[in-house]
Formats: sequence, structure tokens, C-alpha cells
Amino acid sequence: MDDIDGLAAIAAEVDAGRPSADEVFKSAAMLAQKGLKLVRLHGLHGDGSCTCNKGHHCPGKGKHPVDDGWQHLATDDEERLAIWFESEEGPVPNVGVLLGESSGVVDVEADTPEALAAIQSFGLDRIDTPAFRSGRSPHFLFQWEPGLPDKAVEKVDGIECRLGNGAAAQTVVPPSWHASGVRREWLPGRSLEDCDLQPLPANFKKALIEKANGGAGSGRARQARRDTAAGRKFAEGEGRHAYLHGEAISLAQRAKSLDDEEEFQRIENIVLALNKTQCEPPYPDDDVLKKVTDAIEWVKRAKGAGRPDLRPDDPNAEEILAAQRTPWEKMGLAKNPENPDEYDPGTWDMTIIHGDPVEYVISGIQSPTGGSMSVTLTVDEWQSGGKVSKRVLATTADVDPSNPRLKKWVDQWAGYFDRRRGRDIKGLKHKLMENCRHETPSAEYQRFALLASWMLDYLRRFKKPDLDDAAAEPSPTGNPKWIKVDGEIVLAFRLQDAWRKAADQAKGQITAQEYRDMDKRIRRITGEKSFERKTRRGQADGKAKGLTYWDDRHLEALDQLAAAQQV
Repeated sequence: MDDIDGLAAIAAEVDAGRPSADEVFKSAAMLAQKGLKLVRLHGLHGDGSCTCNKGHHCPGKGKHPVDDGWQHLATDDEERLAIWFESEEGPVPNVGVLLGESSGVVDVEADTPEALAAIQSFGLDRIDTPAFRSGRSPHFLFQWEPGLPDKAVEKVDGIECRLGNGAAAQTVVPPSWHASGVRREWLPGRSLEDCDLQPLPANFKKALIEKANGGAGSGRARQARRDTAAGRKFAEGEGRHAYLHGEAISLAQRAKSLDDEEEFQRIENIVLALNKTQCEPPYPDDDVLKKVTDAIEWVKRAKGAGRPDLRPDDPNAEEILAAQRTPWEKMGLAKNPENPDEYDPGTWDMTIIHGDPVEYVISGIQSPTGGSMSVTLTVDEWQSGGKVSKRVLATTADVDPSNPRLKKWVDQWAGYFDRRRGRDIKGLKHKLMENCRHETPSAEYQRFALLASWMLDYLRRFKKPDLDDAAAEPSPTGNPKWIKVDGEIVLAFRLQDAWRKAADQAKGQITAQEYRDMDKRIRRITGEKSFERKTRRGQADGKAKGLTYWDDRHLEALDQLAAAQQV
């Protein structure tokens, strides 16, 4: 009896921390909105057994699909997803993402200390791509691309890379339940709402392909980097890149001026000659030029951080550089060489889109974990350093211009009077304006304006009642309906259906990618990471329906986007 009571207590404790059906559905709907194809998986009972007929004896508890032919049933349709969570009996199903070309995703997992060390060696953990934890193992999601090995799964230095090529593969995603008794969770700031999928870095992709083609290349390449004696010839897959890139780094470190075109040409000519004499076969000239450019950019960064001797293959080189830079330099801004308290745009540049409304697009904003991003500002936001800071942080999730202090950032943005030098310091907004580009709205921009006007016309058919007259339940069909929720009126409806019906009403067409892009534009204006969604069970048919809740803010955002049609 003690054993039975103990198991019951454990099961009750586990159940208390489980994600609800509504929580899992909303997470799945978010992934579907991003274009990922989802797979229904078996769940877990409170005692850790699988909901399949093997129970405790299942080798993949809570990790395998419910349906035969699951790879053909994977979906991004919210209505089909809602059906998975209709039942109020039994454990909530787990959710997987179909990997490979269909979803455009590959999964990189480190489930051993060796694999984790290799992840860090390749720098995969420093790339700002979605990542989550499953039990003790971190998973990193990257873009699928053509040319990856034709295998479902490949391992490199202990790292398991699930490619979904050749045979179907899927990965279990948050907030699904793990057999260890914990839920899978996105790493802070690393969900698909926080950042976009990034491509696999070239060094890891190369090792992956070499491993799939026989596995000899990566080990020999590491040996070549340790032994680049003068005169040695390097064959394909045996350290050619490390040798040429290393020579380019050494030449750049000794150069007097890396901005001098003649100096660049001199370095390029030397490395081209080394390529032809020391490499078998030599790289194409364009590849050599890319290596020289990368080397010079590295040395510029190292010198700017006060570490001109630092090489990219030194231990923790990226971390050392990051520690030498100020928070604003990490964002891509550059210290003014004549005034260390003043910052120049650096990698930032700006395009003014003369639509209605006007938009200010700042690109080249650097993430501290890697990657470059763009932020779009309204006229009102452009005028205020505080609002610029808020918009940049809301868009990027990890770039905070208010660090170290908001007041200092506002001065840098708007400009200030330097008492020590007795002169005005020009702000970043003025420096960006001096060198900005001007564009009229593109055909794509006009297309988004047209789609916004369609949706606005469709939703205006559903009149907003007074609070006292608002219904308590949404439409059983999922059509838009204003309802009362917590003392406020919201518009409840199936979002995907609404986009399709709006297009039908306008006698037009809209693709799934277009309405996903439109959702992203609307959220950018409202400042949301995701729309509020709930699973509501219809009173008439008892079926669960995935509904999105909008309010006046969303209609105003549509109105703002649709206004560009007047350009």
C-alpha cells in the first residue's frame, strides 16, 4: 500500500505542473503561425507511462506520433490543431515539429557533455536562433536548406543533428511533457516569438557534410589547424580554409591601415598566391576574396576592442571581444574617434519609406548573440529616444539601447551640449538622417496595405455592441463576434478563416505566408509578441475551437496599414 500511495502522490505532484490543453494549443498555434508543420504525439500519464498501448514499456515515452503516416498528416491549420485538444479526458497530447523541407527546420541537440562541448566549440550556442531545453539536453533550431546530407539524422562530434532528409524526422517542442517529469521550455528570449530561425554556420555545415561523406574530413582539418608548417600543401577537407584564413589574419594584423584599398589588394594578392601554391586544389578566386574580407573584418573588430593580437581561433575569442566592447558597440554603434563619449551609427543605417504613414527603417542593429536585425519606427517613435529604445527592445528582444542608462541613450539619440568641449554634439537621429535612403512603398508594401483593407472591410461587417449588450459566448461557427470578457469587449474569431473570408469578400486571394506576414506587421504596431488565443468549447456542438481575441488596437493597426493604399 505504501508503494501505491507513493506513486499516487508522485502522479498528483506531476499533474500539478503539467501544461494545460489550452496552453499547449496556444503554443502549437503560435508555431503553426510561423509556418511549421506540427505532429500530434502521445502524451504521458502522471506516473510517466506513455499513452500508447505499451505504457511503461514504451522506449520513446511521449515522443512518438499517434498516427500512422504522421509525416503526411503534419499540419499548420489551427482548426485541425484544436481537434487534438477536444477531449477533456486523459493526458494532454505532446506536440512535435516535422523537420526538413516542409517546416524549414533542423534540430541540433546536445545530450552528452561531449556534445555540449562540441556545440560550444562550433559556436552554435552563441547564435540567436530558437532554442529550448528537454530534460537535461539543449536543442537549437536552425533553418533547413538544400544541400544538407540526405539523412534523417547525422552526428558530428556527439552532436545529434536531425535533418529530416531521406526519411521523416520530428522533434518534440515546448511545452510538451518529458518522461523525466519536467516540461520542455524555451530558453529565455529564444522562443520562435523572440527570434527567427538562423542558417547553420558554415563551419558546422561543412563538418556535417564531411561526416555524411565518410567522416574523415573534420578530424584532419583540426589536425591541420594545429600543424600549418610553412611549405605544407593542404588538400580539400584537410585544413585549406584554416591555413588561408590564418595567413590572411596574420597579414591583416601587420597592416598599417585596413581601410587602405592598396593594403587590401596587397593582402589579397599574397593570399591568392598562397592558395595557388599551397592548396590542392586551389579555391576559386572569389572564395579567397571572401576569406580575406572576413579576416580583415575580424582584425578591425579586434583592434576596435583593444585586442589587436586576438585571433578568431583563440579560446573564447568571441567572448573576449564582447567583454571589451560597450553595450552600444555590441549593438553596432561605433565610438567617435575624436570624442569617446560620442557614438556614430557604425553598422546602423536608415531608409525612409514615404508611405502613408511614413516609416523609418533602421537596419544593421547587431544582436549580442549574433545576427543583424531591422526595426521600423513611426514618426512619433522616431522623435523620441525613449520610444526608439522601447521599440528596438520590443522588436529584437535582446538589444536594449537604454543600457547603461536611459537618460544617456536619449542624449546620444537626440544630441546634447558637451560642456567640456563647449560645443553641441550631433545625435544619432541626425547622423542617420544625413545618410539615409528614400524609398516609395514597394509593390510588396502596397500589397500588405491592400490585404489590410480587405480585413478591415470584412471585420466592419460585425458591429461592436455596447458593453451591456455584448454576448458572453463566441460564434459557434468561429465567425467574428464581439463578446464580453472580464468586463471588456473583444472580437473573438478564427483568424485564418477570417483572412480567407476577407479575401473572398474582396474577390481576391491570399496565401498562408501573406497572412502570417500580416499578423507579424499588426503585432509590431500593437507591441505584442503574439495574439491572445483561447480554446473555447462551443455550446451547440461541444467541439473545441481555437479563437483569436482582438480589440480596438488591432483594428486601428489595420487602419494604419491600409492607409498606405492612398500613396
